[in-house]
Amino acid sequence: MLNVAVSNLSLKLVRVPLQASHSRLRSLFTVLVAYILSAPRGKGTLGAGATKLLFVNIAGVGFAMYDDYSFTAWGFVLTLLGGFLAAL
Repeated sequence: MLNVAVSNLSLKLVRVPLQASHSRLRSLFTVLVAYILSAPRGKGTLGAGATKLLFVNIAGVGFAMYDDYSFTAWGFVLTLLGGFLAAL
């Protein structure tokens, strides 16, 4: 619920394409959180196929919305924070 509130706050400070591209980062944040939580048990690895899919997903959105980004520094931070909170 907090992630939705933070994301809604950031919408006034960033353009929608940036918000959409950062929503694709949620999968990356989810993988990072899972890696950090499982690394102490020695199971913190991600397969090559999953890594490639994450890269293609994030790069594809970035290329599609290239040159359409406009944001303030505070909006950028709030957008990243909203994505991270969604991963939790």
